[in-house]
Amino acid sequence: MSSQLNELEKLRIEIDSIDNELLKVLGRRFAITRKIGEIKRLNNFATTDELRLNQILHNWKTLADQYMINQELAESILLSLHGFVIKEHEKETPTFSIPPKLA
Repeated sequence: MSSQLNELEKLRIEIDSIDNELLKVLGRRFAITRKIGEIKRLNNFATTDELRLNQILHNWKTLADQYMINQELAESILLSLHGFVIKEHEKETPTFSIPPKLA
């Protein structure tokens, strides 16, 4: 029983580390999307690009298969991220900020 609890704790620590990595990568991604939003704003480009979204969605589904992740989950995550980014692009000033060490 004790060895099972130790193993469980080790796995939870590993999950915490992965969560940290995921959020760090999301921070980097949002820093880039903020720059994209600024370019779009300065050049009066459309906020959304359906062709680009479809390309990304196709890539995510391919990667989901490669990493044995449910495609519906991958699509849901992407569309959630995309929706948040579009809302931010439609505002004059994004509400999310990236810590300097990630930018």
